[in-house]
Amino acid sequence: MGVREDEIGWVATSDCPWLVLQTDVRAMRGLWLELIYAASLFDRLVRPCLRFITDEGDVDALLAGPIFGRARWIGRVPKTAREIWISPTMWPGRFGFEIERAEVLSFRQIAASTLRADVRKGLLWFGARSMGLGKASGTALRQAQTTTSLDDYNVWRAQGRRAPQLTGIDRPRTDWSKGPAIRLAMVWDADAAMRVETVLAELRRQAYPRWSLAIAVNSNVKLPRSLLAAVADERVLRLDADARISALAEGLEARDIIGRLGSDEHLSDLALPCLAEFAALEPGARVFYTDEDQRGLDGAYLRPKLKPDWSPVFESQGQYLGHSIYARASVLAQSHENMTVRAFVAFPADAPFVAGTPASHIAHLRRVLLSRTDGVDGRNANPSQGGASAVPSRRGDSPRAAIIIPNKDRIRLLSECLSSLRNTRIEGDFEIVVVDNGSVSLAARKYYEKLRDDPKVRVIYRPGPFNFSALCNAGAESANARNLVFLNNDTVARQRHWLAEMLTFAERPQIGAVGAKLTYKSGHLQHAGIVLGMDRIAGHIGYQARARDPGYLGRFQCAHETSAVTGACLTVDREKFNAVGGFDAENLPVELGDVDLCLRLEEKGWVSIFAPKSVVVHHESVSRGKSIESHKRYERECAYFARRWARRIRDDPYFHPALSLDSSTPALG
Repeated sequence: MGVREDEIGWVATSDCPWLVLQTDVRAMRGLWLELIYAASLFDRLVRPCLRFITDEGDVDALLAGPIFGRARWIGRVPKTAREIWISPTMWPGRFGFEIERAEVLSFRQIAASTLRADVRKGLLWFGARSMGLGKASGTALRQAQTTTSLDDYNVWRAQGRRAPQLTGIDRPRTDWSKGPAIRLAMVWDADAAMRVETVLAELRRQAYPRWSLAIAVNSNVKLPRSLLAAVADERVLRLDADARISALAEGLEARDIIGRLGSDEHLSDLALPCLAEFAALEPGARVFYTDEDQRGLDGAYLRPKLKPDWSPVFESQGQYLGHSIYARASVLAQSHENMTVRAFVAFPADAPFVAGTPASHIAHLRRVLLSRTDGVDGRNANPSQGGASAVPSRRGDSPRAAIIIPNKDRIRLLSECLSSLRNTRIEGDFEIVVVDNGSVSLAARKYYEKLRDDPKVRVIYRPGPFNFSALCNAGAESANARNLVFLNNDTVARQRHWLAEMLTFAERPQIGAVGAKLTYKSGHLQHAGIVLGMDRIAGHIGYQARARDPGYLGRFQCAHETSAVTGACLTVDREKFNAVGGFDAENLPVELGDVDLCLRLEEKGWVSIFAPKSVVVHHESVSRGKSIESHKRYERECAYFARRWARRIRDDPYFHPALSLDSSTPALG
C-alpha cells in the first residue's frame, strides 16, 4: 500500500507507505515477537511504524530509528491480530528496508533476555506479573527490552552497526561521480604530520570519490618531507592559514560542500556518502549538521550527541550543534569575509556556518558521522546561562499578562496559588481571572466574596460539565491583557520573577506557546517539555529527574524548542491564541488540549519554547479525581489526537528517532 517495487528495490508512492509481513500471524497471537530490521543508511532516519490489524481495530507501535543500519524491537502480538504491517519511511521516493528476523520468543527466552537487559526492570516485570498486573508487567518488560542506558552506548552501537551493502539495501540513489565536491579543512601544527596521515587514510576509505583536503599552513612554514609525502595527492591543497575563508571555496561550485576537522576528530567510513546523498535529498539546504559521539583511549565509543532538528533558541543558549557541521561553498564565499582560514577551522563555536542562514536552509542529517577523542566537550558540559534577549513590553492601558485559573471548590489549593502570585514582579503588571466551574461549597462562596476587594483578581462563573478547554477559552475571552497565562489551581510560584522569561519569549514574533519548568515540592522535575510519541501519544521528558540534573545535552537548564508544553503553566500571545481558535473544547475538552494547541500554533509558524528560569511547583492533578468515565473520555480524546497528529507523533523533530520513547529518562531505543 503506497509502495511499488522495481528492479532496484522499493519506491514509496505516498508519505505513509506500508509493507505487509508475510508470516503466519495467527500462530503468533498473544506471544512475544522479536523483530530485527534494517534500513538503508542513505534514507532519512525515521521511526518505523509497526501496525497490527486486529478484530478490534489497528494497534500501532513506534520503533526506534536504525541509526547505524539495524535495530531491534520486542513486543506482544495482540490476541486477535490478523496481519502485521510496517511503514518504514514518511517520504515519497526510493527507500531500503528489510526484516532480517521475525521470531516468537518463549517465556524462558523473554525472562532471560529481560534480566540481562535490565535486572531492576526485570524484577519489576516478575513482580507485576505475579500480582496479575498485566499493564504494569507489559510496561516493565517493554522498557527493559526497548531502552538502553546512554552509558551502554558502545555495546548498543556495535549491535546496531552493520556493513554497508552498496549493491543492495544501501544502493546509492545518485551518481556519485557527478555529486557535490566535499572539501574538508584542517590546520597544520606541530603535531599535524601523523594527524594528516590519519585523515587521509579516513578519506581514502570513503566510497564517495569527490573529496579534497585543505591544509591551512603559516606562509613561513616549510612542510617536512614526511608530510609532503603524505599529501602527494592531487586532492590535497595547501592554503595560507591567514587567507580569508573565501579561499576555501576557490575552485568549487556553489552547491559543493565545505566542512572542517579539528584536532582528534574522526570521520565515520560512510560520512561522505551519507552527506552527498543527504544533500541530494535536501537540495535547498545550505547548512548541514550531523550527530556525533566520542571515542575513548581504549577505542570504546561513548557520549553520543543525538541532536534535535534545527533549534535556534536552544543553539543560542546551549550551542548543541557541536563540531560536525557543513556548509555549501556559496555560504562560505559570502560570509565572514574578515575571518581567516585558521580562525574558521579553529573557531570554538559554529557561528560561521549558521549566522544569517534562514531556518528553512538548515538541515539535520540524523547519523553519527563524527567521533572525537579529546575528552568531554566543554562547551556542552556547562551550558550557557544566557537567557532570552530582553525586549520592551508593549505598553498601554491594559496589563501585560492575564493569569487564567480554572477552579471548582478547591479553595485551599486556589488560596495557596493566589497568595504565591501576589509577589509576582513583571513590567506592565498583570491581572488574575479565576474561572469558576460551578463551586457549591460555602468556603468557596466566602472566599470569592473576599476576592472582590482585590483589584488584581476577577472571578467569572462558568458552571456545567467539566471542560478544561472551554474554561480556559472563557478566561481568555474575559481577559484584558495582551498575553495569556494559563495556570492550574494546584500550582505555586516560588520566584518573584517567574513570569518574566516566559513573557519575553512569548512576545517574540516567531514563538507561540511558552511553558515553565514545573517541579514537585521535593524539587524533582515534573515538566521540561513534551515529547510526542512517548506514552503512545505524548509524555514529559525528564520526569522525576533530580533538581540539579542538567538533562541530556543540557536541555533542563537551557531554553529550547519543544513540540509542546503543558497547559498547567502555559503562556501565549493573545493574538496568536485567537488566530488558532484557542483550545479545542469540542474534541479535546480535558486531555491533550495543551499539546494540540501547541501543534496548531506550530502549523501557523509559531514554535513552542520551554523556559527553564520560570520555575513553578505543581502538585499535578490533585484537584481532580479519577473515574471509569474519565478513563473512557481519555481514550476517546487520545484516539482523536492520534488521528489528527499521526505524522507528528511518529516524528518529533526535537527528539531524536534513535532515542527510546519508553523512558522519560533519555535512553537509547
